Amino acid sequence: MKFVRAIDVMGTDARHERLPHDPAYEEGSGWQNGRVVPVDETAISIRDEGFLRSTAIYDAVSTSRGMFFRLDDHLDRFFASCKRVYLRSPLDREEIREMLHRMVAVTGLQDTVVYWIVTRGELQYAFDDNHRVFKSASIPRVGNLYGMTEPYAPQHDDDRQQRGVNVIVSERVIRIPPESVDPKAKNLHWLDLTTSLGEAVMRGAEWSVLSDGNGCLTEAPGANVFVVNKGVAATPGEGCLEGITRLATFELCEEFGVPVEVRKVGVDELESADEAFFTTTAGGIMPIGTVNGTQLGGSEGPGDLSVRLHNAYWEKRWDGWHGEPVDYSLANR
Repeated sequence: MKFVRAIDVMGTDARHERLPHDPAYEEGSGWQNGRVVPVDETAISIRDEGFLRSTAIYDAVSTSRGMFFRLDDHLDRFFASCKRVYLRSPLDREEIREMLHRMVAVTGLQDTVVYWIVTRGELQYAFDDNHRVFKSASIPRVGNLYGMTEPYAPQHDDDRQQRGVNVIVSERVIRIPPESVDPKAKNLHWLDLTTSLGEAVMRGAEWSVLSDGNGCLTEAPGANVFVVNKGVAATPGEGCLEGITRLATFELCEEFGVPVEVRKVGVDELESADEAFFTTTAGGIMPIGTVNGTQLGGSEGPGDLSVRLHNAYWEKRWDGWHGEPVDYSLANR
């Protein structure tokens, strides 16, 4: 089956060409103090708890061929995430929607990833009756909001996806338990994830998957994981973010008549899978080639279902599936 080289398409197809734009936004745009600015002008206070303590919620939505993908689903998740950790956004839903449109519009880019982040804000100080200063918890409170738009750059390029990503299941770290940091709240607490990526590089692999320490998979850095055995796809139901591309995969599998199970998935199921793949905004549906050095399916290259899903994901998106056109007229406001 022919593999859709999505990144090549974005770079060569005229329907993805960048629109006229202010050169100040050549590298992307940011959101700072309630306005759109060139991305290099954005900054965060060193006293902001988002920097000091990773006390921040974020989301990231992609555009391709000038259309946001499932923007409402991303907004739903963002506000649910804030609620889970007692954060309040300074902008409401429609204000954020307009902010995201404006951030893309000024760049002229048609293929982007747009991030927006709400932090707890700067530490608050107060005085007691004896005029002694102390830090005030003041939780919950309205946070600070930041944003960034950048050209679409996937976790793995076309070549890597076409032959399948080489992954390890981390032996050094496990995913932070959901009773400690709720993975359903999309947050900046990534030290376990990034440490596992370092381990992957040291072991000669390209990406990692984390377990819960009890023999079950959770997720990969920035991605959900699916395993396919005997025509049935399975993905973890606990210890992971409820990804938007994961949701799209459920719909595609239903369209293809492929059963999907959301449940505990053993590490051994991934290691012995017929095929497997990642799902993420930063790459779409990306086939896995090897796990801990063992080729899945017994032969090189991704499995048939992984390729079908990957191709359908991009082809349907470019046809407008769950798309919301970017309002490029906002670049002039």
